[in-house]
Amino acid sequence: MNYLNIPASQAAILITAVQDAIRYRESFLESETVEDVTEYEVHLLNLERLAETLREAYLRLRKTDPELPEFTALVPQQENGS
Repeated sequence: MNYLNIPASQAAILITAVQDAIRYRESFLESETVEDVTEYEVHLLNLERLAETLREAYLRLRKTDPELPEFTALVPQQENGS
């Protein structure tokens, strides 16, 4: 698997940006403004996969740099537990 070399200072920004994109896509899909949601659902799925990849990479990075914030501080658990 190939990994990007992202500075620790930018990793948190990337993680929160992807989470914001996921929330935006979810609210867009819930708005029912688009008839064919297939492409949007695929995009959301890819964002969710990216978020998981970033989570795993961040947890590895945090092992080497414990000064980084906890992952849960970047991505608080949502009410539905996801």
